[in-house]
Amino acid sequence: MAGNGTEGGDYILPTELPFSWDDLFLENATTNITEEQRMERDDLEDVRSVFPNYTALLSIPLIAGTVFGNCLVIMAVYRERNLRSITNYFIVSLAVTDALMAVLVMPLAVYFEVMQMWTMGFVMCDVFVTFDVMFCTASIFNLVAISIDRFYAVTWPVHYAKHKSKSRPIITVSIVWLLSFSISCPLLFGVNNPDVGIRQPGTCGLENGDYVIYSSVCSFFIPCTVMLVLYYKILKKIKERTKKLAPKSTMSSNPSAPSAGDTLAMDELSEPTAARGMHKSDTQTTNLGTDDDMSPNPSFDTNDDTGIPGQANTISWNTNTRASTALVDNRRERREKVSLAVIRSKFKIRPKDDFPNKREQKAINVMKIVIGVFLFCWLPFFVANVLQACQSCQVSPTMFSVLTWLGYVNSAVNPVIYTIFNPEFKKAFKKILLCRQPSRRVR
Repeated sequence: MAGNGTEGGDYILPTELPFSWDDLFLENATTNITEEQRMERDDLEDVRSVFPNYTALLSIPLIAGTVFGNCLVIMAVYRERNLRSITNYFIVSLAVTDALMAVLVMPLAVYFEVMQMWTMGFVMCDVFVTFDVMFCTASIFNLVAISIDRFYAVTWPVHYAKHKSKSRPIITVSIVWLLSFSISCPLLFGVNNPDVGIRQPGTCGLENGDYVIYSSVCSFFIPCTVMLVLYYKILKKIKERTKKLAPKSTMSSNPSAPSAGDTLAMDELSEPTAARGMHKSDTQTTNLGTDDDMSPNPSFDTNDDTGIPGQANTISWNTNTRASTALVDNRRERREKVSLAVIRSKFKIRPKDDFPNKREQKAINVMKIVIGVFLFCWLPFFVANVLQACQSCQVSPTMFSVLTWLGYVNSAVNPVIYTIFNPEFKKAFKKILLCRQPSRRVR
């Protein structure tokens, strides 16, 4: 203990030591530990010295892959006309967030891991943690914006389509970034100070326990709860509508005639599309849609013109005065071909405008995976982050570092998810990588 001495002479510890207390203990107090304890200590020091090297080695391809993959997503939506949907605009915002995370946050995190100390000062540390909090918050808020947009589209599809505009996603993304900055900016104005004492040189992180809890709740736990509730309601709504549409979208080969509500899709009736579709092949089936898609309205006739008993062999067309002459002249030929197609398909009807359509289903499936991966990557970190604010619940520095990098990995996996589960993104990526011409851009 400092201040104690012996007959041989007193010694006084200086105010500032040229070594740490750990070094003093390890070098001068070896008589108090056994050989086995010394070996365990040396092994621990070896692990601690090797861990930063592995972090640096693995982080280089992770950062490069994150920037490359998310830039591909941004370029794909910019180049390809068929990818320009409201949902994909939010995905672009998410890709921008992930790319900025890789450029502005990950390199400094690697530096901190390798050096095992922070030497850039408190101001740069506050900027670093501000970017970290802001980009993570923006990621989850973008996912919340997507879930709100999908919920709106599924619950009120007519109103959603009527008020669809390019300004809506721009305004929503602006709100997302404004909220993200408002949650993180207090760190730039002195909030990142410890509750007790002063900040220690060489360290960098969230020092204020109250802010840690505040940011974790506002940036993660509340948005995640909202997002999960919305997606639960979306899936529930989809199942309800699928059950309602099931009797209309599938038919069996029984002798009874199809219902009058089952009608041919509009694009199959238009001239010349209908003529092309009827003359391609006699084995081609005819898509059926809803009554709202029809003009004029066809009705099924159960009169047996082909001699096949018990089947709905013909379709009589209620044409109006505006029907073209070619359509009227070829009505009989088309009727026969459609009858054969319906019979051969055994009334297996593929609804064209069934709800939800294929694009909506793909978007929802992809976003479920994105959200699941996001929770897998970030939930452990935020749980550990809240525990760090608790004085009696401490997480080891190594574990906290691993969970932090698990969260950073999320920024790299989103483009991979798009490639695997979204064929449209996959095609767009191939065009970019093979330097092929993009789809014609909308002016």
